[in-house]
Amino acid sequence: MNKKGFTLVELIAVIVIIAIIATISFQAVNNRIKNSEEKLYETQKNNIIDAAKKYMLENNGKIDSDHINTICVYISTLQSKGFLDSGKIINPKTKEDMAAIGSNGNSKGVVRVKFNFENNQYEYVYTDLCSSNIVTPIYKTVLDNEELKVINKDDGLYETTDSYVYKGSNPKNYIKFNNKIWRIVSIDKETKRAKIINLDGSQINWPEKGIIDYLNNDFLEGTTYKDVKDYINTNSKWNKGNIDSLDSSLSIISLEKQSNDYKTIGLLTVGEYIDASLNKDCYKENECTSYLNNSKVYWLLNKTNDNKQWYINNGKLLNKEASTTDLYNVYPVLYLNLNTQIDGKGTESEPYVVK
Repeated sequence: MNKKGFTLVELIAVIVIIAIIATISFQAVNNRIKNSEEKLYETQKNNIIDAAKKYMLENNGKIDSDHINTICVYISTLQSKGFLDSGKIINPKTKEDMAAIGSNGNSKGVVRVKFNFENNQYEYVYTDLCSSNIVTPIYKTVLDNEELKVINKDDGLYETTDSYVYKGSNPKNYIKFNNKIWRIVSIDKETKRAKIINLDGSQINWPEKGIIDYLNNDFLEGTTYKDVKDYINTNSKWNKGNIDSLDSSLSIISLEKQSNDYKTIGLLTVGEYIDASLNKDCYKENECTSYLNNSKVYWLLNKTNDNKQWYINNGKLLNKEASTTDLYNVYPVLYLNLNTQIDGKGTESEPYVVK
C-alpha cells in the first residue's frame, strides 16, 4: 500500500484554515476584552458620578442654591472630600490614571453638573473637559450692596412680606438694559427675580385686544427685544385682580393676587405704585410721591369690577373705561431671568449694567 503525504496545495489549505480560525478566535477574544474594558469603564464612570451626586447633595446649598450654575466636580475633589477612595483610578481602556492632574491643575476626570429646570433635577455628565460658570444673580448683587441699606426713612430698598421693594423719590435702582435706562421695582422673594420698568415708554392708542396683548405680541414678533430675549423670563406671574377703591398697598396687593395671568411683559400694578411711596398712608390723599411719579399719563395693569382701567395722571390714581381713542403712555414691566448678572452701583450716573 502506498502512503502519500500532504501535497503543497493541501498544506496551504490547512494553513489558510488555521489562519482563518486564529483570526476569528483573536477577534472574538479581542472583542470580549474590549467589551469587558468598556463595561468596567462605564462602572467606574458611574461610581464617580454617584460620588458627585452625594457631593452635590451635601454641598449644593453652598455652591448652587439657585440652581443656575454649571459646576465642575473633579475626581481629586471627590477624593479629598472622602466621596471616593484615594489613589489611582485606572482607565481600563487607556491604562491612564483618570484622576491624573491636567494642565489646569485639576484632575482630567470631571463630572459636569447642571440643573435641568424642565425635569427639575440635576444632570451629571462625566467628561474630560468642563468649564465652571458661577453666576451671581441680581438679587444677591442688590441685597449685598451696602449703600442700599436703609433705616426705614430714606430712599432705598425695603423688605415687605413677599418682596424687596424700592421706595422713595430717587432710590438707587437704575439699571441699563436693552440700551435704555430702566428702574428695578422689586425683587420677588419666592422666585428671586428682579422686576424692572422702563419709564421712557411711548404713547400709543389703546389697542382693541388691550395693552398686555399688544406688549407681548411685540415681544414675540417685533424687534424691540430681539437682542435681549435670553435675559427675560417668559412665563412670569402677573397679579391682575380687580381694584375698586384705594386702600393700603398691603390690602390692594392682596386683592390683586386673587386673579393672575402668565405673560412675558406686563404693567405696573396699583399696589406697586402705592408701595413705592415712603408714606404708607399716601393712598388716603392720593399723593403717593415716588420715582414712579412724573407729569405723564400712563396705564396700570388692574381694572375695576365694572371693567374700568386704572391709570396715572400727574401722580393721581384714576380709572376710566379704556377706548381705542385713548393715547396714554405705556411703561413695559418685565422680570429678568435669575441667571442675569449685573455690574454697577445702581445710581443715575453709574447704573447697574446687565452683563
